[in-house]
Amino acid sequence: MMKQAVKVAIIDDGISRGICRSQGIVVNCYELVDRQVRRLEEDADISSLSHGTICTLILASFTKHMEIYSLNIIPQASRTTSVYDLCIALEWCLENDIKIVNMSLGTTYFADYFILESIIQQLYMNGTIIVAACNNDNVLTSPASMPNVIGVKCDSQDVLKEGEFFYNEKDIRNIQITSCCIYSPLEGLPIEICNSYAAPYITALVINYTYEGLDSYEQMIEKLKEASTNHPILGSYSYDLKSIGSSNDPDVPHIGLWNGCESEHDHLMDKICSIFQGAGYNGVVISDACSDHYNFFKLENYWTPPVVDVIQICEMIKRVSQPDILLIELAVGNPKYEPLMKEKLIDKLVVLMDSREYTDTASPLSASFPNEDIIMVDLAGLKDDQEIAEQIYAQILNIYA
Repeated sequence: MMKQAVKVAIIDDGISRGICRSQGIVVNCYELVDRQVRRLEEDADISSLSHGTICTLILASFTKHMEIYSLNIIPQASRTTSVYDLCIALEWCLENDIKIVNMSLGTTYFADYFILESIIQQLYMNGTIIVAACNNDNVLTSPASMPNVIGVKCDSQDVLKEGEFFYNEKDIRNIQITSCCIYSPLEGLPIEICNSYAAPYITALVINYTYEGLDSYEQMIEKLKEASTNHPILGSYSYDLKSIGSSNDPDVPHIGLWNGCESEHDHLMDKICSIFQGAGYNGVVISDACSDHYNFFKLENYWTPPVVDVIQICEMIKRVSQPDILLIELAVGNPKYEPLMKEKLIDKLVVLMDSREYTDTASPLSASFPNEDIIMVDLAGLKDDQEIAEQIYAQILNIYA
């Protein structure tokens, strides 16, 4: 039985039919107009060497097994788009049975994650494989950092050779792939060493794997692991630090939380974080009880060789997540949190107490903080984690607003 070409969507700023046709590449062109995806007439074309055109030329240099659909969501006049336009394009991909989506764009605004979450999950359940570039600052990016997406960044430090890539399942941003961005067959084209031009090469590999019979996201991940080049330096802390840079080092409040009560509050950090995010603040959580939230992190090693300095880990979490406020759930008796107190990295300490249970409500951590930096929250009269979270939010906001 003859194998069928793989339906591939390139969501970008449009593709020049004329330039691609001169290279033997056929493209089905669509654009977003007034929140509607419309097919472009044959006589309507982009004459310039657009970003989407370059991505297509990279793609076509490494695979021929595709049927290309261009979705232009970035008008030439404005050069901007929105997360809502991206959702419309992704919904079109779902409705039209696109198998693979290449995106050299994304968003670093935390709230956009939740806007994209549903359609990304629907595409995954439909068997669509998404390859998305990380933001060029190498911070958390949606959809590249989202579950069930193949996230890609380029090797900006000349470690990889042409055609090589490195798979890292421990990446702190959940960007699994670091790929070489040198394409000798395309010398002469204005191809910068950047994440957006690294993604099409990985997309080409995914197309080839799909054409050979691999069908699911999980199968694709296993194949990429097998094909990965072993370059441990690409998974090191020093490589990450250099690729992100010191400019992404936000000075934000560090709020510690200690539960001094017998009752458990497993969902409290989720509730606090959600309230901050609902108010427009990017609340990022460090907790041993890490939830499925994309901006929840454990204070643990993410690199090879391992990093045990928790202050370094905490600083990298801040750099990649760009928080407005950092919420740290302190575990009494866990020595890894002690350096944060010793180096005075916790600005305020929230202590949960219950006046119905204790007469002495002092936290064993309180000695490390002056009284003005301790926020006591009495659980008496508060019925659930939502009310406790609202009380904590109100007190923190009163200090920093």
